[in-house]
Amino acid sequence: MRSIIHTRFMLPLLLAAVLFTSCSDQKSPATTIITPTIQSKVLAPTSLLSPTPIPQLPILGDNLAAFEQAYGKPSDTLGYSYMWITSPNDPYLEMSTDQPNGNAYEITQHYYLLKNPIGQGNVSLGVAQAACEKYKPKDSQLISKTIHTQRDQGGLAPGIQYIYRSTTLIDKLSPGYFVADDGSQVAPGTYTLFYLGTDATGYEQCFLQAGVNWPS
Repeated sequence: MRSIIHTRFMLPLLLAAVLFTSCSDQKSPATTIITPTIQSKVLAPTSLLSPTPIPQLPILGDNLAAFEQAYGKPSDTLGYSYMWITSPNDPYLEMSTDQPNGNAYEITQHYYLLKNPIGQGNVSLGVAQAACEKYKPKDSQLISKTIHTQRDQGGLAPGIQYIYRSTTLIDKLSPGYFVADDGSQVAPGTYTLFYLGTDATGYEQCFLQAGVNWPS
């Protein structure tokens, strides 16, 4: 026997079928995950400023080229002595070299003015020390210190005498330059640092010289 579905039941069945099909065809909504982008900024390395080169100060035992590098060409030359004079009214530097090495065996910082009487350019001990201490060899060892506040009976000038010894100075100067005032030989590497003057009068010069020296 043929089953007959009445048309009044067909419409609800068709609607149900359509709804079922459309529901089954719909896909689940896609979930989008947004990952934040972090931009890293690469900083260029900061360039370091190169320090301005400072000329190395010459010391006792150095050659003329070392003094010229620090102070320029000497303004005056007398034999193996070299002077840096800015003007007759200014302090000036004098350096003398040994032979045959051509190295400085004496360095003198003058403070008296060339055009004025002695004494008018004198400075304090602190100023003189700042000028001459820088010329000492780095390995200097103090041997003795002597002070004369006035000219003695032997005619020695007032001043302060320091006797040092430097091992590095031995190879820079000829042995004949390591002598005392009386001409006797002293230990190689021995040198004098002398401040000429007193605290009362001021100091007209300071000098470093190979050997042992007290000016008269």
